[in-house]
Amino acid sequence: MRSWCALLPPTKNVSLPAHLTSNILLANIVLGASMFGVGFGNAVFDTIQAMEPFETRFGEFDSEKQKRDITATQLAFLNSFPLLTYALSLWVAARVGELYGRRSVLILMQVTCLAGLVTAYTSTTYRQILAGRMTYNAAGGMATWLYPMMQAEIVPGAIRGVMVNLYAINRTLGAFISAIVLRLTSDIANDGSWRIPLAVNIAFPCAILVLSPLLPESPRWLLRQGRFDDAAASLSWLYGCYGDYDAKEEARLLQKSLEEAGASKATGPWSDLFRGINQVT
Repeated sequence: MRSWCALLPPTKNVSLPAHLTSNILLANIVLGASMFGVGFGNAVFDTIQAMEPFETRFGEFDSEKQKRDITATQLAFLNSFPLLTYALSLWVAARVGELYGRRSVLILMQVTCLAGLVTAYTSTTYRQILAGRMTYNAAGGMATWLYPMMQAEIVPGAIRGVMVNLYAINRTLGAFISAIVLRLTSDIANDGSWRIPLAVNIAFPCAILVLSPLLPESPRWLLRQGRFDDAAASLSWLYGCYGDYDAKEEARLLQKSLEEAGASKATGPWSDLFRGINQVT
C-alpha cells in the first residue's frame, strides 16, 4: 500500500519548452508560492513595527512624549529572538524531512505559518506579538531547508541551477508586493493598518495547503526509504509525458547513483580537515 505522501493527483502531463513538463511547472508553482508567502510575511513583520497604531498597541508609555512608543529593547527582542526559532526550525525540518519526507515539511511549514499569523493578528500584548513573529519565523527556517533541496531533486539537471535561483526571486517578489499592501494600509489610523497585511498573508499558507498534493515526494528520498515503486511513480508523474520515458529504468539509475554516493562517503573524523594535506590551500 502506498502512503499518503506518495499519492499524486491525476493531472494531464504535457511537455513544455526548456526541459519542463506541466507537472514540473505545477510543483514549482507550489514551492514558489510558498517562498513568495514567506517573503511577504517577513516584510510585513519588519514594516508594521514602524506604524503608529502598532506602537500604540504594543509600546511602553513615554512620560516625556505622553504617548506609547516601541522602545529600543522591544525592537531588539522583536527582531533577534525570531532568529532562535529560525535556527531551531532548520534542525526540525531536517529531522522531519528525513523521517517523513519533503512534502511533510511543506505541510508543517504552512501550519506553522498559520499559527504565527493568527497569533500575531489576534495580539493584544507585546509578548503575544513576539510569540507570533517567532512562530512565523520558524516557517522561514523550514523554507530555507526545503526549497533549494526539493527544487534540485525534482527538476532536470539541465535547468537545476536556474530553478533553484527562483528561491531568491520568489522571496524578493513577495517582499515587493507586501510593500504595496503596506503602503495602502499605512494611512489607516487604527489597528487595521498592521492587522490587514497579516490577514492578507494568511491566504498564502491556506492556498498552499490545498495545492500541496501537486508537489510530488522526492524520488531520491523514496529510494533511500526502499520504496522503489513509489519513486518510479513520482518520476513518472514528473516526466511521464515523454513517450520513450521509462520511469522504472530512471529509478534504477538513480538508485545506483545513490548507492555509489553512499559507498564513497568518507568515514574519517572531522578533525582530519585540520591535518596534513587537508590544510593545504
